[in-house]
Amino acid sequence: MHKLIVFFFAILLCLGCQNWQLNNSSDNNVSHNKQQEVAQQPTQQQDTTEHNDTTHDDTQQPAEDTKSNGVVDLSFGGNDESSNSGESNANTQENTIDENVVVSDSTNENIAEEKTAQESLGNTSENHFSEEETIEETYMEEAKDSSSDTSVQDVEETTYEEEDINEGSETSKVDTETATTDTDYEEENNQQDSLAREAKMKAEKDRLAREAKMKAEKDRLAREAKMKAEQQRLAKIQAEKERLAREAKMKAEQEKKRYWNSLLAKQGTFKYDIYIDKTKRGHQTTTIFTKNGDIIVKLDVTIDISTWYYSYKFKQTSTEVWRNDVVQSYDCFQDDNGTKTNLKLQKMSSGYTMTFKGKTTKLNEPVIPGSSWNLMEAYDKYPSFLVIDGGLGTTTTYAKSKVKFHNDENVKVGNTYMKCKHFSPTTGEKWSAWYSTDGTFVRYKDVVDGYLYDTILTSVARAR
Repeated sequence: MHKLIVFFFAILLCLGCQNWQLNNSSDNNVSHNKQQEVAQQPTQQQDTTEHNDTTHDDTQQPAEDTKSNGVVDLSFGGNDESSNSGESNANTQENTIDENVVVSDSTNENIAEEKTAQESLGNTSENHFSEEETIEETYMEEAKDSSSDTSVQDVEETTYEEEDINEGSETSKVDTETATTDTDYEEENNQQDSLAREAKMKAEKDRLAREAKMKAEKDRLAREAKMKAEQQRLAKIQAEKERLAREAKMKAEQEKKRYWNSLLAKQGTFKYDIYIDKTKRGHQTTTIFTKNGDIIVKLDVTIDISTWYYSYKFKQTSTEVWRNDVVQSYDCFQDDNGTKTNLKLQKMSSGYTMTFKGKTTKLNEPVIPGSSWNLMEAYDKYPSFLVIDGGLGTTTTYAKSKVKFHNDENVKVGNTYMKCKHFSPTTGEKWSAWYSTDGTFVRYKDVVDGYLYDTILTSVARAR
């Protein structure tokens, strides 16, 4: 755009210079024409004066007029109008001379007067000739001036040509300067474009840096949010675990309390009859009481078989100490027809130690003695547990999943009937057990060495 503006001003400058030359040339021509007109006006006036003087003098002196007229017939180079005027005056003078000759022939009496007039005319002609010389000199000077003006005009034209050349040079210089300016402007534009591109690239880099920073910040916030969400999830899980643990603990406490209460509810004296092959051969007494906050369970079993051909005696006594629904110790003494044994079970910080016939064995919880007075509660409380036979020093795993619960049955206890739960193992063993709805041991049947043992509750004396 800048290039176009500079080029347009250069064209206007050239046109202005040409108009200035044309105006100066026109002014010079007009001045020259005016000078020629001024030079012609004195000549015409002189011719008119000569014509009038000649006409007046020819009436008196024809001969002298002829000489005078010869002098008047002057011509100036380069001035056609003056030459034609002189010829016209000469012809007029000739005609006047002819007339004067005729007049002179006809009038002789005026000779004297003519001589006088001739003298006067001679003087006048001399004066007139002097005036003509003066006019001629004036014309010559004007011609010289005209030539000088022509030379001046030529010089001026040469000057104009030089000025045109100078103007051309100036125009070329202007064009060169314009081209230089255009080049500078182009370089400046290129530099500005380069700076603009650099600024744009820097702005783009800054934008990308800001976007990267924003993205990093978003990622950081996302990670923090994710970590926070994970922490909240873990905290929620932990809280749920703690809640479940509390609930489990509360449930365990409740179960423990219920189990303990059920054990406490069993306080009293329970008497059983023992039948072997449907014949009464012995009895069992279970006494449950509390001492120093512990539950003490004493068991006394006696079997006596005496016939004329066979005698068998069995005696077993045991003492269990329960604290916080867990057995703390168990001592069992047995005399199996003269074979005596003793088993001791002791609660440790972790598990139990069992000693039988001088051998100690470590046992894991839970463990209950085989007195059967709380077997129903053990099934309710533990998925599986160990049962210790105090007379043999063996352990058997009982599991609720390995027993089958039958329909409830009414069992005769003394003169009444008690509604009991009946269950038996599914592992091939042949025992069965009945417990009342409050967990009291009512009946137990088992086959030992081919003999059917049946222990049945006969009386209950509840402690008050």
